[in-house]
Amino acid sequence: MYKINLKNALKTFLVLSICLFFENAYSQTAKGYWLAGGQAAFSSDRNDDGGTVLNRKIFQASPMSGYFFINNLAGGLRTSFRYTHLSSSENYTSFSAGPFVRGYFLPVERKVNLFAQADYMYENQVKANIYSVNAGPVIYFHDNVGIEFTVGYSVSAYKGTPAQYRTLQSGIGLQIHLNKD
Repeated sequence: MYKINLKNALKTFLVLSICLFFENAYSQTAKGYWLAGGQAAFSSDRNDDGGTVLNRKIFQASPMSGYFFINNLAGGLRTSFRYTHLSSSENYTSFSAGPFVRGYFLPVERKVNLFAQADYMYENQVKANIYSVNAGPVIYFHDNVGIEFTVGYSVSAYKGTPAQYRTLQSGIGLQIHLNKD
């Protein structure tokens, strides 16, 4: 006699429901479209500058806006509002901004696409230059709206000090693709 595993049945039902829900959705990464949206991300890192160990926990919200100059390639401006908690019991908030470039790897009209993004940002509070790369899938649940999941790596260099932070980060975002017409 075959026993039905309720947990596996629920997972199968959930996957099939998602596939049916996304059946009519597709992305808009064609030349001439605008990109608007943002991400929320959390990261944690550790810096050992030869004697002092400093741990950071960071939450950031990053709105962005861009334009598709060619199919599957957008560039624009990204801003970030960051809250940082340091192991030394210090906390601070900061603002950063800079350019980004984002490329999508699959054909223009897809329900699921993969992207990679590179950006540079300058952070005002601690005078830092931040270079980062992120990648992940985006799932379109509407013709022009998608949710994205990212994994990334960044390097932060601070003015007046040799200290650098190398950070692994993960995030979730929402992107809206608007037609020029």
